[in-house]
Amino acid sequence: MKKFSLFFVALGLLLASCSQLSEHEISDAADFATSESIIGDIDTIYKSVTITVSIVDGELVYSDGSGQQGRSIFTRAGYGAEIVWQADPKSGVKDITNVNLNGDLFLLAEKPQQVARGTWVAKVGYKGEGEISYSVEIPDTRKLYENPDIKGIDTRDPLPPFIRVP
Repeated sequence: MKKFSLFFVALGLLLASCSQLSEHEISDAADFATSESIIGDIDTIYKSVTITVSIVDGELVYSDGSGQQGRSIFTRAGYGAEIVWQADPKSGVKDITNVNLNGDLFLLAEKPQQVARGTWVAKVGYKGEGEISYSVEIPDTRKLYENPDIKGIDTRDPLPPFIRVP
């Protein structure tokens, strides 16, 4: 964080030296560059996300660290971020067999790849903005349930969940 703050202070001082700013205006620019608002934005730009895939009441449900949860969620990922899809074995999802993507795929530096059983990872590039919708495929989990009323898991998404890159 300090490296980014120092960069903005140096940039502000360089710009100030090229213009006719007063000493007070230069000080204000340096204070702004080190403020929490700038540092917070930098955190957002590089934010990685984990999307947990669960079964709740016979439906495939997604959740992420920002509090989004449901059959269709909206998740933000920053430049250079890792997007991790993680199966929730406690809910009955032991594995993810595929992650399907649609949309602005040029935003990804690396397409989703399985890195372990139940875990897929993609990497966002460093330019562009847009949205990518996704769906996950899971193995048939009917055998996990002893309840005869559960006929199967509804994995159809009413509106596909999606990821927004800045």
